[in-house]
Amino acid sequence: MNGGKDSPLLTPGVTGLRLGASFEHSERPFEFRASLEVPLLVRISDASLPEETETHAIGLLPAVDLRAAWWITSWFGASLGGGLITEPLRVQEPALERDRNQRWQAVVEPGLHVRLGQHVTLGLDASVPVGGALGGDAWSIGAQGRLGL
Repeated sequence: MNGGKDSPLLTPGVTGLRLGASFEHSERPFEFRASLEVPLLVRISDASLPEETETHAIGLLPAVDLRAAWWITSWFGASLGGGLITEPLRVQEPALERDRNQRWQAVVEPGLHVRLGQHVTLGLDASVPVGGALGGDAWSIGAQGRLGL
């Protein structure tokens, strides 16, 4: 999901707190965004994991994203973003031995956006991992909405 940024949502027995900050700049017809998210993950149980699964009590999964959008018309735009996710501390080691040394995941994120009035934007975004453990094996598409007041 989301190039690996949301993988803790799929990890049994893990909860966490996601801290983040972002910077946005708009210079019509272009928009730019940079963000940093630092999820702190805490293992609350081993759930139903196999005994041979190597787990840790605390995990950290920082992600940096850069995105540029071009509003082709007043209501329709396209964007291209890139992200880098790191795993300095894992709550669970990957099952495959070859994936255990890979702690970086690059992601390309193209998108299409529709502006519905002054304060509402809907979007369709894709997330395509490049290289790393997910490269060539996974991708996702998701809808999003933004309400600005």
